[in-house]
Parts: sequence; structure tokens; C-alpha cells
Amino acid sequence: MPILLATIEGGTQTGRANALRGLHELADTVDSTHATQMRMRAVLTSLLDILARSRSALTPGEDAVLSEALELLELTKPPVVPLKKR
Repeated sequence: MPILLATIEGGTQTGRANALRGLHELADTVDSTHATQMRMRAVLTSLLDILARSRSALTPGEDAVLSEALELLELTKPPVVPLKKR
């Protein structure tokens, strides 16, 4: 990222064009990954809701996996104030 920014700020015309193209490709990748993460969160949340209702029937290993999934959902939750898209 620092190389792309430095190229945009002080590179040649060709270098700036290539750096901008690289940033656009990176942005597409980030957007796609974010969309996938949000879908995975929704499915995992639904699955965890189902499993939490029958938690007493889970094995200790299954319960540990459930606990870890809940922790990961907490760590990766969206920000409190959503970012505005331009």
C-alpha cells in the first residue's frame, strides 16, 4: 500500500495509472471479501441460534466450537456507526 500511495503522489504518469488500477483492483477484492464475510456472519449467526437452544445436548468439543464461533462473531461485528458509501 505505501508503494502504491508513493507512486500516486510522485510517480510517472504511467506509474500513477498503474497504481490507481491496483487500488481499484484492491478495492474490488475488499468489497467482495466484505460481502462474503457478511453472508458468513448471517449464516453463522442463524446456526449458532439453533445450536444455542440445544446447547445442553452438545459434546464438550462441540460446545467449545460454539463458544469460539460466538467469540469470533463478537470480534468481527460491524462498527457501531456504519460507514457511508460514496
